[in-house]
Amino acid sequence: MKVAELMAKLEFSSKNDEYLKGALRALVGCKVEWNVLDKDNKWEWGVTTLLAEARIKDGVCTYAYGPMLRERLHNPNIYARISLSMQNKFDSKHALALWELCLDFLDKIHNYGETPFVPLERLRELMGIPETMYPQFKEFNRRVIKEPIEEVNAKTDFQITVEYQRINRQVTAVRFKFRRILQLPTPRTKQAALFADLEDMPAVVQALQEAGLATQDAWKIWQDGFESVESGKRPSGGDFETYIQEKIHLLQHQPEGKIKSKTGFLLDAIRKNYAHAEFEQVRRAQTSRKHA
Repeated sequence: MKVAELMAKLEFSSKNDEYLKGALRALVGCKVEWNVLDKDNKWEWGVTTLLAEARIKDGVCTYAYGPMLRERLHNPNIYARISLSMQNKFDSKHALALWELCLDFLDKIHNYGETPFVPLERLRELMGIPETMYPQFKEFNRRVIKEPIEEVNAKTDFQITVEYQRINRQVTAVRFKFRRILQLPTPRTKQAALFADLEDMPAVVQALQEAGLATQDAWKIWQDGFESVESGKRPSGGDFETYIQEKIHLLQHQPEGKIKSKTGFLLDAIRKNYAHAEFEQVRRAQTSRKHA
């Protein structure tokens, strides 16, 4: 590729070739590790350099990848497309890394997604942070999680929230939930056009919508997970989908005329963790019937 064309594509404002040479040196020294989160469900791990070699001669830049990386770049359809101009909008490398991570787990058809729970040690690897940096979780949470989320939400069409996994009140892993906010093409377009069909949504969103919640509220609760429950009333165990099913079941078994607003009651039941002793009995009975 011609050096002038390469400089233009990378949006390098300077015409100094030394800047490009420095970038190429960094790429040759940059390590690439794949299948870090075992997303491919394959017992294979690998590491290589990003570029095997690079050369500038007579105004042309020539570069090459190593054999293992070439094999993985052969089919670009399995990778997420990332805009260079979008990358240049980020001020924080942590925000850029978070955006790329979410882009990799994005369901492009339905414009939502979530990562698995990522242990903090693995998150450090993904963000390129050494163990000695931000040793206190409070500082790590602010600089590597909260601030990057704010920047991604402000500069892209992604809306990201984080869910924390704790063991004995200590955060051990995090999961990111996100959706892409789509603009309405015309004022006449119905709200439903922003989202996929109900059967294509996460189960929690679908159940909340069927119970009467607005689409925006349903997505917000799904994104926040147990963070949508008041801190002093969060359950110590269980999965969030079962928790939501319990609150919907509680709503459905309220006597006629007892509550003024069904949606208001459901939101309060979720946020304040209203108890529902009958739900566990119903679940056990359903499980027994399935086994039978």
